[in-house]
Amino acid sequence: MTQPWTIRKAGDALRSGEATSVDLIREAHVAADRLDPQMGTWLDRYTDQSLTSAEAADAALAAGQDLGPLHGIPLGIKDILSTDEGPTTAQSLTMDHTWGDQGDGPVVARLRAAGAVIMGKTTTMEYAIGRPDFSKPFPVPRNPWNLERWTGGSSSGTGNGVASGQILGGLGTDTGGSVRLPAAYNGVTGHKPTFGLVPKSGCVPLGMSYDHIGPLARSAWDCAAMLTVMAGADPSDRTTVDIISTSVKEPIEGLGVSNTIRNAVGNWSKTLSFELGHLGITVNNVLPGFTETERLNEIIKVKAEQSKTSIEEMTAIMKTYTPAKRFAKPEETANAIVFLASEAASYINGVNIPVDGGRTKSL
Repeated sequence: MTQPWTIRKAGDALRSGEATSVDLIREAHVAADRLDPQMGTWLDRYTDQSLTSAEAADAALAAGQDLGPLHGIPLGIKDILSTDEGPTTAQSLTMDHTWGDQGDGPVVARLRAAGAVIMGKTTTMEYAIGRPDFSKPFPVPRNPWNLERWTGGSSSGTGNGVASGQILGGLGTDTGGSVRLPAAYNGVTGHKPTFGLVPKSGCVPLGMSYDHIGPLARSAWDCAAMLTVMAGADPSDRTTVDIISTSVKEPIEGLGVSNTIRNAVGNWSKTLSFELGHLGITVNNVLPGFTETERLNEIIKVKAEQSKTSIEEMTAIMKTYTPAKRFAKPEETANAIVFLASEAASYINGVNIPVDGGRTKSL
């Protein structure tokens, strides 16, 4: 797999004349033509519209109108976010396709106003939760580093699209890990913003008090460039807040744990191991992590909080998932919460992916 452009390097190439936005978009579509049939990145590509937008971006830059780091850059949009070009399916057969007739949501509109070129809609899991479903007539997203493995979810297509160079960046959403997991699984950078920083309007809701729209790209600088445009209050989302306007110009350096803190922790750990050794206690290094039970408990708590603070919204979502069922009794609602928690725990672990014939393939 060749090393794709970063947003930053592509921007430098646009401004130096080394490349044009039309070049970038054509390269992206060529890569998508070649890779998408194997990788399941796209639900819909806006080929003609994106080339027209790229031509406009090149003309503006030639006229001295530079809209910033995203000017002329190809991006993908997860298909639970509405866009002007087409319907929002949430990768579901039950989703009302007229829901997306509202056009660009605030975040997509901000990216477009900053000169970004929208390539199309990327794959997800149904309603942005769960695991790949091979029984549905949708592309199954696969990991570009190993097609036998999953991308993580649910911002799957954006994650593998960035990793494989089909797009330079894109939008995902994160309710319980759906930006962070694809970033980790595909070896790219993802960011879940602080709640209220980015408006959620124009996004199919999963859990309104947990939903976040976040960027995925190839570097922290690239994600910061996107977030700078995405962030800020919008009247359509009362949970958003105003922020101090910033811009990304220089590399982000000096981040991380200082050597002083790292050495202090290391010395403390060695001293503790030495002292416990005198007591006949052996200390082994372990990797921190949740057990399956702990994961399940955390998800159950999250779902319980959702049901307490937003019971009407949760009931509506459940009806969307299973229109033939209604959770009228408290115990039925509790059973539904436990079911969702169990599914979410397996989803977070990402250890099994269903394949034809009902078998499972370990990841």
